[in-house]
Parts: sequence; C-alpha cells; structure tokens
Amino acid sequence: MEKSIENIWRQEFKFNKELIPDSHDLQNQKSKDIFDRMTRSMKKNTAMLMIFALGFLVFVYFSEAPLVLGILIFLFFNSLALFNFNQIEKAEKINKTATSYEYLIKFRNQLNKLIGLNMRFNRFVYPICMLVASIILWFSYGREAIMEKLFLKFPDMVLINGIPVYFLIAVLILSVLLSVFSAKIYKWEVNLFFKNLIDELEEIIQQMEELKN
Repeated sequence: MEKSIENIWRQEFKFNKELIPDSHDLQNQKSKDIFDRMTRSMKKNTAMLMIFALGFLVFVYFSEAPLVLGILIFLFFNSLALFNFNQIEKAEKINKTATSYEYLIKFRNQLNKLIGLNMRFNRFVYPICMLVASIILWFSYGREAIMEKLFLKFPDMVLINGIPVYFLIAVLILSVLLSVFSAKIYKWEVNLFFKNLIDELEEIIQQMEELKN
C-alpha cells in the first residue's frame, strides 16, 4: 500500500514538474529580450548622431559658415556613427548557439569595449560639439543686431576675423573643460540611456552564476 502511494506521489510530482517552464528557457528568452532592446536602443542613438550631422551640414550650406568646416564635421560624425554600427554588428554576430550565460558574457564584454572606445573618442567629440554649437550660434539669424549692441556698449572690443575675442576665449575654455571631463559626461550619458538595461543584464548574469553554483 505504501509503495503504491509512493509511486502515485512520484508520478504526480513528475507530471506537475513537466508543467513548470524550464528555468533555462526563461533565461534564454530574457537574455534575448535584453540583447534585442539594448542593440535597438544603441542603433537608435547612433542613427540620431547621423541625423544631427546631416542637419548641421544643411545649416552650414544655407548660412555664412565655412562649407568646408561643415563637410569635415559631417564626415567626422558619420565616421563615428559607422564605427558604432560596426561594433553593434559584431555584437549581433556573437555565437547564439552558445549557452545563455556565455552569450551574455560575450555581449557584456563587447558592450564594455564599445563604451571604453567611445569614452576615449569623446575627448574629441565633445569639443567638436562645442564648436558646432558655436558656429550655429554665431551664424544664426540676428547676429548683426547683437554685434551692433555690443559695439555700442564695448566700442574698444577686440575682433579676430570679425569675431569678438572674448567669444573665442569662452569657446576655447568650454571646449577644454568638455575634453577634461569627457569621461564623466559620457558615463552620465550611458546611465541616462542604458542604465536600466545594463542593470538588467548584470542581474540576469548574476542569477545564472548563482544557479551554476
């Protein structure tokens, strides 16, 4: 009698166990979801960089700003965007036949590599963004009226190629500060756009490590 009850209990437990979703399947699905959302967000931000570069080129073309400078900045930002797309593509080509844990570890390494490279690039990117903002500000509509008011208030104002020297000094100082603090600024950007996804990535990797142990 006891053996029959024991057999019934075991069969029942086996049946109910089969109804429970496999934890590895759930982890695989969650891993894929995190990967898809992160790569999609990275592609979106990179595409916005290309749109920004195109918008600046159009502004330069219809303004009095040097067209050559606009083309150089356009090429610079597009080169950076293409590099980022290439790194994202490498992440997407990670061997998906590997286990979820190995897959996520490789993806995290690729992500950290991309963040590190962009952190170094941004020593130059942020000052160039400052230059872009200065060009837009200087060649925007209404510059003549502002200059007239400045000359009335500061008749001895020093100019370099028609640009107030204090404006150039301010741009230079801000550019240097942006370069010096580029790492902190970029970390803030990463946290702003990717913190939740990175936290989810680290959480699922930690869960997998706990299950392995």
